[in-house]
Amino acid sequence: MDKGSTAEGRKASFLKYLLPYRRRLLTGAVCLVLRNLIGLIPPWLLKICIDSIRQDRASSLYLAGFAGLMLAAILVASVFRYGMRMTMITASRDMEYDLRNDLFRHLETLPASFFHKMKTGDIMARSNNDLNYVRNFLGPGIMHVSGAIGVPFIAILLFVIDPKLASLCLIPIPVISVMVYLLRRSVRTRAERSQEQYSEMSAIAQENFSGVRVVKAYASEDREVEAFEDACKEYLRRNMSLARVEGLFGPLLGLLVGTMVAIIIGVGGHGVIAERMTVGELTAFLTYTMMMVWPTMAVGWVVNMHQSASAALGRINEIFVAEPEIADPEEAAPVSHIEGAIEFRNVSFQYDGNDEPVLKDISVEIPSGSTVAIVGRTGSGKSTLVHLLPRLFDPTEGVVLIDGCDIRQMPLKVLRQSIGFVPQETFLFSDTVRSNISYGVDEAPESDIVNAARVSHILEDFEQLPDGIDTLLGERGVNLSGGQKQRITIGRAVMTKPRILVLDDAMSSVDTGTEERILQDLLHATENNTRIIISHRISTVKDADIILVLDDGRIVEKGKHAELLAQDGLYAVLYRSQLLEEEIQDE
Repeated sequence: MDKGSTAEGRKASFLKYLLPYRRRLLTGAVCLVLRNLIGLIPPWLLKICIDSIRQDRASSLYLAGFAGLMLAAILVASVFRYGMRMTMITASRDMEYDLRNDLFRHLETLPASFFHKMKTGDIMARSNNDLNYVRNFLGPGIMHVSGAIGVPFIAILLFVIDPKLASLCLIPIPVISVMVYLLRRSVRTRAERSQEQYSEMSAIAQENFSGVRVVKAYASEDREVEAFEDACKEYLRRNMSLARVEGLFGPLLGLLVGTMVAIIIGVGGHGVIAERMTVGELTAFLTYTMMMVWPTMAVGWVVNMHQSASAALGRINEIFVAEPEIADPEEAAPVSHIEGAIEFRNVSFQYDGNDEPVLKDISVEIPSGSTVAIVGRTGSGKSTLVHLLPRLFDPTEGVVLIDGCDIRQMPLKVLRQSIGFVPQETFLFSDTVRSNISYGVDEAPESDIVNAARVSHILEDFEQLPDGIDTLLGERGVNLSGGQKQRITIGRAVMTKPRILVLDDAMSSVDTGTEERILQDLLHATENNTRIIISHRISTVKDADIILVLDDGRIVEKGKHAELLAQDGLYAVLYRSQLLEEEIQDE
């Protein structure tokens, strides 16, 4: 199946989420029909009672009997109304549950490049605000549309009472329906623009809350408040534009009701005077007409809901059609265990939208169990190279092999569970230190958690606290130092007992002495594993089995520390530069 058809198959639609609950919705519709049919009884009883009273044929017992029948009808109709709401509204909540989970599940499959393009606030707005528009249409919207099922039955009774009056009274309905139809496109366009601005507003708020330290450090609170206020003003403007169009529905429907009442009073009243109608018939006719008003109004309201929900669903589908570029192969290689031998064979990589490749024809073999260091200037492609290992990206050209197998043919879960990856940018969850360290390991033994905390030298930082490693962290570990965050993420990688350990400048926030101790314990704990270390400190990597020097996306030097110094190339330049920096700092 090609990508386009796959994307089309993933698209959300109203029918897709309605069909699984068709039996429940049908039950609700049956309850609604029965409720509407039984609801027709009280006005007819009222007609009989009024005419009986005017003709002096009504006794107290007679009236009490009719009152009891009316009360019974209202009670039964209420029971069916409750059944209708319990089936239809709960079904809409289940549809919301399905759609929300499908959306989150798909988001989890999308590549990192997708999240680079779409702001977190925008994603959150689509996952919450837009999804609620869809849910409201699938539940209350469909329920109120179903309520219009009773309109034909009411119309029949109106014609039974007085065909001429019924014909005149129903004339405004098609006129209003045409006007509602003409307005719906305008509603949808404005709803889309309003929802887009809500996403922009959410993105501004999310970025400010996440970067609150930076905002405060630069005393930019007033500027950010002003930017958010501008976004809110634009949101208000677009909502007001939508409200002006939606506001036409109420007056139009009010015009409908007023016209119908005027016709009933004028023509029907004349019919009573002319004794063509009885007072009871006129009362029943007016009551039945009023019973038509809400379903008719509801149709206009639901048209608005449908347009807003369609606009929201379109925005949600922009996420569903995004391709999960990194996925399990259709026929995965039978790999259940990784030893750790790595080969980059003629690998090149270029980010979407970039004119130049970041990596250019990289070829290198890394034996299983060896320690490899990667150094180079900022922007030379070091991080991008190691990101290819767990398939955060796939190479544009060439192939990455582990144990001789193309990693694109490996089961993704096996590949990633075999790689302990500590990125430059640490990320901690708003949970305990214990949970952050054991993240990725189900039912982790206490001894393994303590050992990982000890190897990463984070245990001693929390031993003095009342809750120890059960200390609760703030959002993204806001209450920790940069070094503490990095050590927790190192512990997280150790917990998985990986065959390949990647440290992407993972100790840049740790002092040199602590870094050396962590590195010694880390190498001892993973002595049989393949280790790849990226660092700007030559002192960190000088004892590696092999050192790769990257420059402008190419491997320009390769060898051991002493060999590279002897070559007097880029590595030697970087080394002398760092020695000079250390001398200046010591003075």
